[in-house]
Amino acid sequence: MPKKPVHNLDISAVFEDDPTTIPAHKDILGEAINTLNEKVKEIVDARDYLQWKIDNYDSHMIESENKL
Repeated sequence: MPKKPVHNLDISAVFEDDPTTIPAHKDILGEAINTLNEKVKEIVDARDYLQWKIDNYDSHMIESENKL
């Protein structure tokens, strides 16, 4: 679900060549980098979990299968 923007500026006004829109530009860029950082964290967490499963496969999976 998309996050609600933190700014209250009409988006079309942001693209005008007006120095007063600089804070809104920065807000939009900040939101974009935060969203990207969240996605990167999710991917890194998933990768780390898969790597843990690979690294511990022999000690956990083989042992569990032998108990069956």
